[in-house]
Order: sequence, then C-alpha cells, then structure tokens
Amino acid sequence: MIKRMKITAGHQQAMPYLVVNKAEDFIDFMRKIFNAQEMLRRLDKNHKIQHSEFKIGESTIFLTEASVYNPSRPGSMYVYVEDTDATFHTALELGATTLMQPAEEDNGAREAGFIDPFGNHWWIATLN
Repeated sequence: MIKRMKITAGHQQAMPYLVVNKAEDFIDFMRKIFNAQEMLRRLDKNHKIQHSEFKIGESTIFLTEASVYNPSRPGSMYVYVEDTDATFHTALELGATTLMQPAEEDNGAREAGFIDPFGNHWWIATLN
C-alpha cells in the first residue's frame, strides 16, 4: 500500500526553486516563452520578489530575487512545448543564446536548447 503524503494544492512533490537577478524581468520572459502564469507573489520590505510561484502547464516553479545573502544560481530545466522551433526562436528574440539548434532526435522528439538572459539553461522538446 502506498501512503500518500500531504502536498500543498497546486504543488508537486519536487519543484525547482530558482534564484535570479531581475526576478520581475525573468517572470515576464517566462510569460512570453512558456505562457507561464504567476500564482503567488510575496515582496520583501524593499519591494523585491521574496517568493513567487508560477506555472508552466501543470508544473510549478518557485522563484526568488537574488541578494547579497542569496546570490543568483543558474538552473537547468527540460520543458515540453507545443512547437520547439517557435519557442526557440521567441527565446532568441528575447535575448536568449543558443545551446542547441532545433533538431530531430532519436527519441522521437524535436529538441532545442537555450540559455535565458538570466543564466538558466532550458531544454525544450516537442514529441513527433
């Protein structure tokens, strides 16, 4: 018998927590690239994002603004998208740099990779 643990509604058992400079700009980038929806935002006394939760599809990502005490740390994500080529080119138009041009892979997916303007690596895929 599998015992079910309690998890906050809208969360998954494991979620990435990104620490970025210019968190507001990062959230805007995610909206434009992945149609991300911000679900929660808490600000600190300096009106910086202390904690944000946003969704890409059904996946939740946590985010905080980098600080002297909590410096920016790039992360790496793998995201399924509806159109690898369109998503990749939109990311480049918004300041991302190429890790891998869109290509057909042996696993039956069209994949690509980019580094966002905040230093995070993103691998995207569309199943054929």
